[in-house]
Amino acid sequence: MKSTKNKFFPLILFLLTHLSIHAQYSGGVSDGNSQSTITNNVCGTPPNYFAYIGGSGDGNSVQTVIISSCGTPPGGFAYIGGTGDGNGLNTTTNTTCGLAPGAFAYAGGPGDGQGLQTFINNVCPAPPQFYAYFGSVGDGSITDKSLSCAIILPVADFTATPTSICVTNNVTFTDTSTNAVAWEWTFTGGTLVSPFTINSQNPVVKYNTAGTYAVTLKALNHDGSDIRTRTAYIIVNATATVTTTTPGSRCGTGSVLIVATPNSGVIRWYSAATAGTLLSTGDTFNTPSISVNTTYFAEAFNGCVSTTRTAVLATINTIPTISGNPASRCDAGTVGLSANASAGTVTWYNAAVGGTLLNTGSTYTTPSISSSTSYFTETITTAGCKSPRIEVIATVNNTPTITATTNASSCGGAATTITATPSAGSINWYTASTAGTYLGSGNALAVSGASANYFAEATNNGCTSARTSVSYTSIIVPTLVSTTPNTRCGNGTVVLSANYNSGTVNWYDAPSGGSLLNTGNSFTTPSISVSTTYYVLATNASCSTGRTAVTATVTNTSAPSGSANQTFCGGETVGLIAVSGTNVIWYNAATNGTVVPNNTVLASGVTYFASQTLSGCESNTRLAVTMTSGSCLDVSDFDATNLKLYPNPVTDYLKIENSINLSKIEITNMLGQVIYNSFVNSNTISVDMSQFANATYLVKIFDFDNKVKVIKIIKR
Repeated sequence: MKSTKNKFFPLILFLLTHLSIHAQYSGGVSDGNSQSTITNNVCGTPPNYFAYIGGSGDGNSVQTVIISSCGTPPGGFAYIGGTGDGNGLNTTTNTTCGLAPGAFAYAGGPGDGQGLQTFINNVCPAPPQFYAYFGSVGDGSITDKSLSCAIILPVADFTATPTSICVTNNVTFTDTSTNAVAWEWTFTGGTLVSPFTINSQNPVVKYNTAGTYAVTLKALNHDGSDIRTRTAYIIVNATATVTTTTPGSRCGTGSVLIVATPNSGVIRWYSAATAGTLLSTGDTFNTPSISVNTTYFAEAFNGCVSTTRTAVLATINTIPTISGNPASRCDAGTVGLSANASAGTVTWYNAAVGGTLLNTGSTYTTPSISSSTSYFTETITTAGCKSPRIEVIATVNNTPTITATTNASSCGGAATTITATPSAGSINWYTASTAGTYLGSGNALAVSGASANYFAEATNNGCTSARTSVSYTSIIVPTLVSTTPNTRCGNGTVVLSANYNSGTVNWYDAPSGGSLLNTGNSFTTPSISVSTTYYVLATNASCSTGRTAVTATVTNTSAPSGSANQTFCGGETVGLIAVSGTNVIWYNAATNGTVVPNNTVLASGVTYFASQTLSGCESNTRLAVTMTSGSCLDVSDFDATNLKLYPNPVTDYLKIENSINLSKIEITNMLGQVIYNSFVNSNTISVDMSQFANATYLVKIFDFDNKVKVIKIIKR
């Protein structure tokens, strides 16, 4: 019976602690203990309770079990025994509140005639009350019971997730047993993580060492227990590691090949030491195009990830740069070239690709060359990065020559240009064949002033020719000293003259262009009948004066005016013939003939011919007047008794007054030219002479009978 009591002690304690069952204690022989009662409480906050399990005089005191929160109740203590049975306190573990198992309770001591009492489990929130007596020999008490059920043994079983892990990973075990109310696990090689007791139903276990491990579960209930063992169930894999790495490098921007080797599995490449982006899988990794040094991280993976990633550097080495310093020389010879490199060793070649290595170093002196030649240079660093090969030209410039010059002259030192033409390049001008003053550059040089020699040199790309002389001449411009115009009366030639200080005198018929008529200081015109202007200039080499006008004046005096038919009476003479003219001379013929004196007595039927002389020139034509015996000549003039003409001399307005109306006023100059002619019908006339030149004029006054009166006036 003791063994039976011990077997069911945990179940009794479970009922006390999990179902919050109300229990009644009936004491043994003279144990002095009264019946104790445990009252069921709402699951979650049960109160403390007391349960005494003992026999007569066993000296054990009341044991106390404290109920904690429903989810994690503590172990309970209960003593099941009789007088002096020597059994100590037994301990069981609480199950989860909410799924209370069936429970069995034995009441009785040796020979008390009591059988095993069975209690059926109830739902946690509302377990029934029950009473259980744990008595001694012959105390006459019985055990009260509630419900009873059949005996059911547990069946142990479980699963694990996962069953294959990496070192330091966890495995979650799940109880799949049936009819179990308590559990006891055995984990070879594992360490409990949560909860921290082997009696947990679903524990979590960590494995820190690679290997293959067995797991055992013992499932228990009030009727008994069952054991389930799975051998080689949990496989713990060792973590892969990176054993070697090979960094990579390249010159300039681009992809870099880097390598990592694992002890097992494969390499996974990341952009960061933790987390980051998975970039590639495999021992080798061609990075994306990069322009700066970049660290990538290799992670070994064989199903288990290494705890740390290994840094592998992709190095971008700077491509060096190089610039060349071309050089030149005049004509054939050696040329010194140089190059400036950002880093590395400079080498020289005779071709843009391949070619022959000519020199190593930042400078290179070419062999003697007679024409421009291209050389090529590059630099390479210790990292093996090479610059592009560049061209450096050794230029051979031919010394230019002066191929043509143009001397110049100007009139009176006026500005002009001299020129020089180079075979190549440009011209520089100087005042001397060596040294001297620099005057300017360009093919043409402006010069003026006194005659002088100038010197031109050709320069092209630093190469300069010998200087060549180019002359400038200042030519004296001739100056007009005097001109002598001339006049004549009537048709004929006129001799003109001009004097210049130098040069040759030329005569022309127009102020510009025209025809050259004569060369020399004097010029006899062809026969002319009217005044004609000629033009003279002097030429000294290419310098000429402007043309100056010289006039050959021809004075043509008109015949005097008067009636062609006049009458006379006896005794009147030629001098009385009525004509208007100055210095009238009478002839017996229209041309040539003999002069008829003024005192010659007129003859009837005879025609007389009158000329007049103005400014020393007698008219070429003559007025023919036929005389007929009749009225006397003096009646041909109108009556001028009341005629007034004033002022005389006149300054501006000439006043003419008469007793009868006049018909016409005509004013002529002393050359017989009519300069004013006006028909009037008035006896008072005013003539504006303010614009007339100061001279002597003839005023002819006509009446309506065409009789004329001629009066000489002076204009001042």
